[in-house]
Amino acid sequence: MRRLSFLILAVAAALASTACAIPHDPKYTLESGGRSRNFYVHLPKYYSTSNRWPLVFVIHGRTGTGPGMERIAYFDNFADRNGIIAVYPNGISRSWADGRGDSPAERDGVDDVAFFSAMLDRLESTYSVDTSRVYASGLSNGGFMSYRLACELSARIAAVAPVGATFSATLSENCHPSRPVSVLEINGTDDPLVPYDGGQVRHGSSGRILSARDSVQSWARIDACPATPVRDSFHGESSGGFETRHEIYSGCRDNAEVALYSVVGGGHTWPGGRQYLPALIIGKTSRDFDANDIIWKFFQAHPLR
Repeated sequence: MRRLSFLILAVAAALASTACAIPHDPKYTLESGGRSRNFYVHLPKYYSTSNRWPLVFVIHGRTGTGPGMERIAYFDNFADRNGIIAVYPNGISRSWADGRGDSPAERDGVDDVAFFSAMLDRLESTYSVDTSRVYASGLSNGGFMSYRLACELSARIAAVAPVGATFSATLSENCHPSRPVSVLEINGTDDPLVPYDGGQVRHGSSGRILSARDSVQSWARIDACPATPVRDSFHGESSGGFETRHEIYSGCRDNAEVALYSVVGGGHTWPGGRQYLPALIIGKTSRDFDANDIIWKFFQAHPLR
């Protein structure tokens, strides 16, 4: 118990520390559900209204912030290189109402699905957004939230990519998207906070979660995919590299796909991103691939149809 309490405090301190610097991107405020909500927008370097631009929500974890999530994923530079409007929203009490039932936001009655819908209304009226290419990804609580968006905002979110998160049992039993949504999940098999094999989350909100494999199988059923995925793996080139196992369900309804990247020995981390706490606390970060690259390639293949 003492080690768990230390771990929780350390995670909170580390994620909070990522938000200390003043961001250069504009901060927007809007009213949603009777609350003042805010988010940051990073436009690609060569943004102009002569084109329509894809948009990616990059959603922070429990105790995190929008700017802090950018610094974990190094996403601004990636967005510049690939022509993406990156959006970093802030949750209420640094948490999201992701459907598991007991986050601070959920206990406070926050409707975060409505908040994301309101953000899209503002963004689409302010910027030149390609509405067929709006996506969501996030780490931990933010990854769980992306799953909820796939369930409840599927008419506007083309595909999602949760990292360090799985499908919650409650949400999986009550998920009825209006269309097939492609899902890419990335998990470390040694994640000390969100167990790869499912059960109870060990930090922040509780509620039973499915295992990583059961999560993609559950979503594959929602998308009417073939029963058996194609599996392969690749190994890191360095001596300290990881094996990463990949399985994908293709041929789903309306050309949707469901994929899982399992980093063998990886932790509660963003592959290719910042090691925001020592490995003793959150596990190891894989340097064998960049999650941003994998996620973006997947997103590009799955626009809203």
